Amino acid sequence: MAEALLGGVLLSGLGIRGAAFADGEDWKETDSGLAYSVLKSGEGPKVEAGDLVVIRFRGQYKNIVIDDLFRTSEPYYARAAGGKLVAGLEEALLMMRVGDRWKLKVPGALAFGQQGRSPAPGRPRIPPNAPIEYEMLVVDIPGKGDPLDLYFGDTDQPDSDFL
Repeated sequence: MAEALLGGVLLSGLGIRGAAFADGEDWKETDSGLAYSVLKSGEGPKVEAGDLVVIRFRGQYKNIVIDDLFRTSEPYYARAAGGKLVAGLEEALLMMRVGDRWKLKVPGALAFGQQGRSPAPGRPRIPPNAPIEYEMLVVDIPGKGDPLDLYFGDTDQPDSDFL
């Protein structure tokens, strides 16, 4: 069973410790350097490697939104641990459950790495090893319980003002 999290204390067997950031949020940090803050805890099934999941996320580099799947009415499907998402999102996803909404601070090595990301129309350049902030929501794991009623609900605004 996981112990209570106090700044810098390792959770038993999970490789997760408390992290202090200036924004006053309750952040936890994994051994890889991924930091997360739980905005809303879900009660649905836990995501497992290989699950097809429906997620929404918004990513930001400095003050620039780089990805925004909260502004679309179409669901976004990804295979958990399938390699389609940046490594930091993949890592977080495997710790989440349906209904969870988290803020993430993804270090550069778990975001776009040493290669960064080239610019494209409507998409800014991301320099090598740049940290990215995300907000991610797990909407559904088709075939595993009931989905959240968020496909056409109030999905265009994050729960926080971090973006």
